[in-house]
Amino acid sequence: MKVTDYIKCFLPEEFYLVLTTVYLIKLDKLNKELLSTNLGYSAELITYNNWSPAWYFGIALILGFIGGGIIMYRVRCIRYDVLEFDQMIFSIVAIVLVIVLIILIIVYINNPIFRIIIAAVTIIAGVGYLMSH
Repeated sequence: MKVTDYIKCFLPEEFYLVLTTVYLIKLDKLNKELLSTNLGYSAELITYNNWSPAWYFGIALILGFIGGGIIMYRVRCIRYDVLEFDQMIFSIVAIVLVIVLIILIIVYINNPIFRIIIAAVTIIAGVGYLMSH
C-alpha cells in the first residue's frame, strides 16, 4: 500500500486523534480554571461558565462512544478481513492509540468535573427515590 492509501484507510483514527487532542487541551485548561476557583465541589461548579463542565462531560461521553466504535471496527477488520501484515500492524497500533486516548479522557474528566456530576446524579436519584416512596 502507498502512504496515501494508509492515510485514507485510517482517516477515522486520524480525525479522532486530532479532535480528542484539541478536546483534552481545552479540558485541561478548564480543569485548571475550576481548581483555581473557590467553588470546591459545590453545585455551582457544574454551572460554572455557562455549564461548561456539563458540556465537557457530555463531549467526553460522545468521544468515548466514538472511540469504542473505532476499536470495534478495527477488531472486526483484523478478525474478518484479509489484511496484509503491515495493515494488521497499523490496525493494532490504531487500536492501542484509541485506547490510550480514551484512558486520557477518563483521567482528565475525573478531575473535578466527573466527581461533581456523580454527586449531582446521586442526589437527584436519592431525592427521586424518596419522593416516589
